[in-house]
Amino acid sequence: MALCDGPAPRGTRGFTLIEMMIVIVLLVIMSGLMYETTLRTMEATEYAQIFNIMAIKAQRLSNALKEDLVTTKRLFEDGTDVGYFNALSLTPPPIDTTKLPKIEENDHFCADSAAMTKTGNCLMFVKVEPAYSVEAAYKVDGLGDPVTRPVRVDLYRAVIYYLARPTNYQGRSPLSQMAGGINLIRWQSVRFADKGQIDALEIRDPTPADAESLQSNVIASLSDPADPDPADPTDRPVGWAPIEYCWDPTKPVDEAFFKFVEVGGVHGMQDTTGDGVPDPVPGMSIEPAQDVNQWKDQELFDATAVLVDSDDSVGVSVSWNARHPALSALNILSTQLPRKSPVLVPKFAIPIVDTTTDWFPNGLEVQVIGQSGYRQTLVRLVLTKETTRQRIVAHESTTIVSTRDF
Repeated sequence: MALCDGPAPRGTRGFTLIEMMIVIVLLVIMSGLMYETTLRTMEATEYAQIFNIMAIKAQRLSNALKEDLVTTKRLFEDGTDVGYFNALSLTPPPIDTTKLPKIEENDHFCADSAAMTKTGNCLMFVKVEPAYSVEAAYKVDGLGDPVTRPVRVDLYRAVIYYLARPTNYQGRSPLSQMAGGINLIRWQSVRFADKGQIDALEIRDPTPADAESLQSNVIASLSDPADPDPADPTDRPVGWAPIEYCWDPTKPVDEAFFKFVEVGGVHGMQDTTGDGVPDPVPGMSIEPAQDVNQWKDQELFDATAVLVDSDDSVGVSVSWNARHPALSALNILSTQLPRKSPVLVPKFAIPIVDTTTDWFPNGLEVQVIGQSGYRQTLVRLVLTKETTRQRIVAHESTTIVSTRDF
């Protein structure tokens, strides 16, 4: 029987070349659509994660500011108090354009004008710490048996919030340094006592019994971290550290701080001339720049890990408000500033933009208004972070705290 060479039955025929090409084209299109959808989903997830990280950081800063500012003793402003700020040797150093706010007693929170510039990008103040209480024993007029008297001494601490360059941008141009975001630093000093209250303590004539005077015993108790309350050594505050200075808030910085010393068993304030009048320490020497055990320097936001998808790559935004005349007049191309923030920076201050130095004010703006007994402090913070596709995520927060300034 001969085989049939005719065409195969229609039900068993394969795909044609055109049909295969159509299928491949459809698969490519569907793959592209799925890839784009997946990419957008990943970007949206990354954006949400980054935004949540920045929201947490902003809330943490807001809580820290409220905790610090609710117990202020004195707020420092530009001009009048710049000596206090200049007396410090902060590490890491502040950016070149660091400026304290100008306190306006009869104004409201608003954008600066050429006639009135009150916005700063640094906040410096003295806060009230828990007071020191002691049952001090002393001899009245240096005679008789010792008696005890309760003594309460107010303690204070200087606190500064300021901007600093990321350390891994050293050696680059200021424009490159600022492009990766800025660090926000919180610095605090050692504690110091109220000089007026120390002066008010009973002082006796210079006799051997002076070692048992009320002032000497109280200063000795303040200066001895091992036993601040001789009557009850178990009642020491947690984290107690020696109090080595006292402060006169009515004086300029070079005349405001006095050091506690012990001479011949008598505790008092340093008197280098021997004329019976305490001598102020030069500058703001209360800053123990070399003793890391007595001061704290906390980087709240670290922008040094730029382009790394980690929590630490969040930084304070630079001044990217291209709508402001001072910035738009530069006509800087997007290729020079590829990291523009979607949030306006600044909002209140008049920006200073110069490719040869640091910019002002960047993403930290501070204003202080109101009378001394009831001031209001506004802190606006803009955080930025770059996504893996080099897009900017920005978070803006504003904190307003009622403060005192005596």
